[in-house]
Amino acid sequence: MKHYTKEELESYRQHGMSVLGRLTCSAHLKECAACADLLKELEADDAFVMELRDSIRIFDEAAKCDKGK
Repeated sequence: MKHYTKEELESYRQHGMSVLGRLTCSAHLKECAACADLLKELEADDAFVMELRDSIRIFDEAAKCDKGK
């Protein structure tokens, strides 16, 4: 069984694949735990980056408030 690469799964997540490619990948993900796990890792990485960006934004806003006092 061919496994999808991170780049291919990222293309799947970003809707960069053709409709046929997305259907094929989706069917594969239902059958392949390794690829499904890799997809979950990519999604977890995105969540971590979003949390980090939010933390930085909050820190920057707090620093601006402190300067304004």
